[in-house]
Amino acid sequence: MKAIKIICIDLDGTLFDSRTRISKKNREAIDACIDRGIKIALTTGKSAAFTVKIIKELRLKDMHILSNGALIITSNLEPVQIFKIPVNIYEEVVRFFRRNRYGIVVHTRNDIAYYEIDNPYFSEITAGGEKLKKVSDLLGCRDRDGALMCTYAGVIGSDLYNSMLEEFNNKLQIVRGGRYLADIFSMQAGKLNAIKKILELYKIDRQDLMAIGDHENDIGIIKFAGTGIAMGNSPQIVKNAADDVVSGNDSDGVAEALYKYALD
Repeated sequence: MKAIKIICIDLDGTLFDSRTRISKKNREAIDACIDRGIKIALTTGKSAAFTVKIIKELRLKDMHILSNGALIITSNLEPVQIFKIPVNIYEEVVRFFRRNRYGIVVHTRNDIAYYEIDNPYFSEITAGGEKLKKVSDLLGCRDRDGALMCTYAGVIGSDLYNSMLEEFNNKLQIVRGGRYLADIFSMQAGKLNAIKKILELYKIDRQDLMAIGDHENDIGIIKFAGTGIAMGNSPQIVKNAADDVVSGNDSDGVAEALYKYALD
């Protein structure tokens, strides 16, 4: 049995149930890991503003991965590593979606998520607790040089989505983060690159890492970890990448994984 020293846990669709709640069993399992000295690293696409509430609520003390690896923070919200979208490429992204008259969300270091064009699919973002602020000009807002991530909300596989992939190939990473969501961020960012950095700082071997996730942006860390876990509600492509598949996020799948592999 591997000695699990650190556990990366995604939020939406993983630690959160379908109503964005953390179950009692999941909380108890995380508490048990903390009591044993096992590090818990939230590994999410969500912003620091949202995630800090969860960090405090769960009494977490270690480093965490936010905005799909564009930001690593301590439990006190101190930045460990930041990868912004280069300003010139950020401008290209905004102009691309303006030409197509389509709204995107821009996530910044100051923890505000901006948009300038309305989009009915934004409900896929706000349903998870994120708050959005409308501005008149994404190119003129004061945080344009602090963009960590942009989020496309809409039909995956549409003509616009495919055009986006072609337009920004080799300039940015574009990773699906939900049924109707895709996140756009620096080539240097990503959950996998971020967890490699955390393991380096903690001097922990990848074999002592457990990673738990449910969507395509979790595949990299699930395959990389010594113990990679997919949630029962995951798409098949994520399950195929995992060492094991546990119950879904509405059935305490995270607690199941922790008790089976870290607390046994």
